[in-house]
Amino acid sequence: MKSVALFGGILLVTLSMSWMHFTADQEKPRVGTVLFDGKKSDLQKAVYTAPDLTVEYEVRNDGLGSYGWVTVTEVKKKKAPNPDKPGESTETSETKVTKFKAGSAADKLVDGLAPLMAVRSLDDVPADKIESFGLTAPDTTLTVTLDGKERSLSLGGETYGTKDRYVKDTASGHIYVVDDEVFKSLKFAATRLPERSLTDLKPEEITGASLGQGASTVTWNHKNKDDKAAAYWAREGGGAPAVPAAAPADGAAPADAAPIVSDKDATFSNWVDTALKLKSTAYVQDGTEPATLVAAFDLTLRADGKPEQTIHVLRDGDNWYARGEFVRGLVKLSKGPAEDSFSDVDDILEGRVPPEKVKPQKPPPALTKPPAPDKPPGGHGPPGGPPGAPRPLRPGAPPSLTPRPG
Repeated sequence: MKSVALFGGILLVTLSMSWMHFTADQEKPRVGTVLFDGKKSDLQKAVYTAPDLTVEYEVRNDGLGSYGWVTVTEVKKKKAPNPDKPGESTETSETKVTKFKAGSAADKLVDGLAPLMAVRSLDDVPADKIESFGLTAPDTTLTVTLDGKERSLSLGGETYGTKDRYVKDTASGHIYVVDDEVFKSLKFAATRLPERSLTDLKPEEITGASLGQGASTVTWNHKNKDDKAAAYWAREGGGAPAVPAAAPADGAAPADAAPIVSDKDATFSNWVDTALKLKSTAYVQDGTEPATLVAAFDLTLRADGKPEQTIHVLRDGDNWYARGEFVRGLVKLSKGPAEDSFSDVDDILEGRVPPEKVKPQKPPPALTKPPAPDKPPGGHGPPGGPPGAPRPLRPGAPPSLTPRPG
């Protein structure tokens, strides 16, 4: 009996390992019909072409790993005064090219492209239906390159109710219905796909950080980083603010003990948590970089088994920018958070607690109408009369019906 149980256990383990090996390369469940087969690592490029819009998503590689790079080319039409006919306008077009690194929102796009699945396949579609699907002369295409193989789809109209999309395989001419989300991610790439973060390192994996400004640089170590409740930052060489000694218990003699010296630097901990939340608002395009950028501060992050990353924060007047290995370009930052982080750098480097920031008080709302004049005491008297005096009857008003006292 024991032998049966033993061999049964061995068989169960063997089957489990076989299943894990079989499903290891399947990056997501396959539901529907496979249009473009491949894994996420096979994706090299996707090009979405529509009237007045071309979006190219390209996979690139460097020392930090692979990332998506997006180029959006838009033809914008606008009206301008007609030089030949005063008082009339003419339509002109302008081509705008925007380039940026794709952020985490592109993960969903890549999942949808490799493999690209169809909700259903449509067989023997009559000509009149093809026209109603918007596939007789489609003006929008998607071309995907997977592992060196290029495949194309012609995009038609949306299905009724579900907002899926009719598509036609360019090579075979077969018609399918595909979830429209992957096409929308490319169509609205300029707003959906840009990278917003300045680093992909999570706080719990950062082992150390250095803050630099000019010739001054200080380094901190992240201790107990795997335990959120016990994690703290320690300044190399000490210098963290001291912790006051505990007050004596009731009835005990006053303690003359010196403050307890701790290596915990709560001030830097609060500062770096805020600095790691700085966000990009837009990528600065080639040829439009400010000419008078000035270095504000550098924050270098380290993690085990990964290349270190440095966030260079810069300013140009009231405008704030950042560049670094992760963003792969120059990005613009929100003014308020960047300015707040910069204002505390001197204190952080010197081991001082920055002064508490006081938010400016909003002025009271302006009155829409002047206040009513104060009423005289004792009732409502007639204008110019003593308080409480009865008002005279209006001309033609009936006398009061209230009986007079006897």
